[in-house]
Amino acid sequence: MTEFKFSCPSCKQNFKVDTSICGKKIECPSCHAKIIAPEKPDKPDTVPVATLETPPPAKPPAEAPAKKAAPAESKPAEPPAEPKKAPDTTPRPQIPILTAPIKQEIVQAVKSLLSDKSKWMPRINENGDLMYAAKKEGDKLVPVAVESSEATHFSLLGAVLHEFHVRNVMRTAAGRKRFLDKAIPEAISAVIKKDTGKSPEDLGKVALTHEQTIKVIGILENKFDDEADLMAQAMERTSKMGKTRVQDIVMKIEGESIITNEEIATALCNELEEIKARLATLEAKVGVESPKKDADNKE
Repeated sequence: MTEFKFSCPSCKQNFKVDTSICGKKIECPSCHAKIIAPEKPDKPDTVPVATLETPPPAKPPAEAPAKKAAPAESKPAEPPAEPKKAPDTTPRPQIPILTAPIKQEIVQAVKSLLSDKSKWMPRINENGDLMYAAKKEGDKLVPVAVESSEATHFSLLGAVLHEFHVRNVMRTAAGRKRFLDKAIPEAISAVIKKDTGKSPEDLGKVALTHEQTIKVIGILENKFDDEADLMAQAMERTSKMGKTRVQDIVMKIEGESIITNEEIATALCNELEEIKARLATLEAKVGVESPKKDADNKE
């Protein structure tokens, strides 16, 4: 057997083969192209080139990267979509006191929610059952908890309780019971009396219309706006009077300093405000209301 060298027409690699494969179809061991081995050359220094039978396999994209297509002139390139922000799951701090500004905020949120009639429902349904929150299933409203993420419809009281939950208002928060058991019933009575000429005998059986619900919200809005104004005025008066405390008066007495009537009044007012704040905090801690659910208390 006699050996000789030949070159692959595809990858240009040289190989040494035996004359027994001359004229036969073989596969290039380098690029795997199908080639026909050439005849042995007459001159020993000559390297013949084999004949290519089939094209070599496509080169990988890394070796021959594809060209990027130019954007169409008729369609401007769209800006990249903004990444979605992850929902804020940080729990809100608990609210132990329902101040006038917080009540204002709650009423505004209820107004925004129930102004859309498609999200409102009467508190008493056609079967006489109390409804606070519900979800839509076909043509029916199925009751759900006011805290449920599935809730899509709310009655007036349900919307208020929902906003309490959103803001993490404590069940024992000072002012919560007055909000639910005094402010809301009084506003409902005022609307019913204005519409019918007489006060309702049993508020538990009153089913407000959407129009009446919006009127009740308006009364609550005005009430808590007035409370906020009064609070702001009281804070302004306290600020003008200064920060004199009872202990300051005592120190002046011990030092035999002159004490004015204004200083005594300021000290007493400041002490009174501090006592009010302490009482509200104690009420929130020990719980002045029943631990049962507010919705259960209304049934």
